[in-house]
Amino acid sequence: MLEKVTDGTEKMKSEYCKISLTGDLGSGKSTVCALLAERTGAEVISIGALQRKMAREKGIKFYEFNAYMEAHPEVDDEFDTMLKNMDAVNDRSLLFDSRMAWNFVPSAFSVYITTDLYEAARRVFAAHRENESYTGVEDAMLKLSERRASEMLRYSELYKKNIKDLNNYDLVVDSTSASPEEVASLILSEYQSYAAGKCERRRYFSPYRLYPLENAGASGEVKVCAVEDFYFVTDGLDALKKAVSEKKSEVRCELVELCEADKTAYIVQNCAISSLKEWESERRIKFIRYPDII
Repeated sequence: MLEKVTDGTEKMKSEYCKISLTGDLGSGKSTVCALLAERTGAEVISIGALQRKMAREKGIKFYEFNAYMEAHPEVDDEFDTMLKNMDAVNDRSLLFDSRMAWNFVPSAFSVYITTDLYEAARRVFAAHRENESYTGVEDAMLKLSERRASEMLRYSELYKKNIKDLNNYDLVVDSTSASPEEVASLILSEYQSYAAGKCERRRYFSPYRLYPLENAGASGEVKVCAVEDFYFVTDGLDALKKAVSEKKSEVRCELVELCEADKTAYIVQNCAISSLKEWESERRIKFIRYPDII
């Protein structure tokens, strides 16, 4: 359970937790993981840290490391075996910062941290990370996209899994406009519901990357459909307006599938830059970026 500590945050008390984290590149997973470790006292198992160490030792730029791993599947086998062995651990709290821990450690509460590509690129460009170099935000966007495509291909070929399928995870949290502290608090809050037996999967997205369709409904929970890396609102405009007016960094959403055979064509027919600009003007907000599919 959680208890309040002197700084007003919440910290785990007594029981052991097991949480796996993955997400978009540049989403702040490592920072959130560190905050969760501080609040829970959990041991951190970071596959990314192990990969970065290996890349440094081999003199490989980290954004090129996926190509190396594609040619050396034994590296994945080593990491996979380590994770599988952790599934039976129940005598201490564990946090997994790993692309595939949700698959190899099913006993863990699985979390996906998403963020808009532009915001992710802005962060990694500003971070000046070791073994990563970019000429600008646009270059970072390109290289992040290439790296993610490489990752998705490799995991698809190795495990027949789509790591971007949000249905794989117990919780989806958006870090686009939320601070790492807010993301960590939301994860702990949702973990407590999960630990209490409330196993409903929940998805939270930044209101500033949700694009209302012109024929979207007003009532009920915010419903969104994903087309490529963009999220379009099909229902729940009133709830979205309320979240924006209250300057919320997250709004709870339900992911839905469009029945149309060509989802992109449907989106183009029902969403225009002019309507998004009108939404911005009325709400006095600014989207992170406009969808490049419309």
